[in-house]
Amino acid sequence: MPRISRFSPNWSDPDTLEAITVGREALIAGAVDAVRQSAVTDNKHHWLFVGPRGSGKTHLVTLVHHRLSQMADLQGVLRIAWLNEDETSDSLLSLLLRIHRRLSKDHPDEFPAESIEAIYDLGEKTEATQAMSELLLGQLGERTLLLLVENLDALMQDFGDAEQKRWRALIQDYPKFCTVATAQRLNPAISSQDAPFHGFFRLEHLKPFSVDDAALALRRIAEQNGDTGLATFIASTRGLARLRALHHLAGG
Repeated sequence: MPRISRFSPNWSDPDTLEAITVGREALIAGAVDAVRQSAVTDNKHHWLFVGPRGSGKTHLVTLVHHRLSQMADLQGVLRIAWLNEDETSDSLLSLLLRIHRRLSKDHPDEFPAESIEAIYDLGEKTEATQAMSELLLGQLGERTLLLLVENLDALMQDFGDAEQKRWRALIQDYPKFCTVATAQRLNPAISSQDAPFHGFFRLEHLKPFSVDDAALALRRIAEQNGDTGLATFIASTRGLARLRALHHLAGG
């Protein structure tokens, strides 16, 4: 029986997530196509999915990562850094170090862990940031780097205006980056007209699931779990009535 994690979709089997996906298929396909174009052309894309907790953001990011990882023609031109959402960064330097650690884990020959040791010996932050930027860009070579960033709103808040400007400048000066990010809400770093990242991301607001969407998702989960009786009940008039009642009581 496939394992479906309630709260951490990235721990679930991607094929199972594909089977139970409802209402997000076009968004996932669009993000994958945008990253593919970023990897094979100079036209880099940056997407941001916005939705409250439980709206399916990690599910979406997991499938974007899975589909891209399966594309043989991208293996030589794309590297993916899926950042651990439990870690934080309060500066561009700490973000670049996180990115390198992620890449080093997946591609140790290309991004050797020991290559950043000298960075820690640089006492001056600006000098260390410049050195880390040059190191990462050099190791990337002609490849494109996809950043998968969850909770971008929290990251932007931790950064502050000065670090946001440094990050934006790096992305703009060196078109080797593309982004698929998520946020629970838009914060001033993205929404304010004078913010460094205003107008930078393609924004996609995740629409709430309807009762019919929820019923279809629950039926697919029941089928994945081999519970045909539950799947049949959910599709029945009585089952749908119960879902509508829950939808009303829960406020959506």
